[in-house]
Amino acid sequence: MPHTVRDSYATRALRQGVDLATLALLLGRENITTTARYLYPDEAKVAAMVEGL
Repeated sequence: MPHTVRDSYATRALRQGVDLATLALLLGRENITTTARYLYPDEAKVAAMVEGL
């Protein structure tokens, strides 16, 4: 359960625009690479980015 809460918090924070370095700090991570695992592609966001090209 604690992992699910942490994962949900991280995913939501990233979707709301928190940058990866700040999120790493909030989660108490020393290495930003560890935090990058919370980066999940969002189909709607990818589609919007492609349309903007």
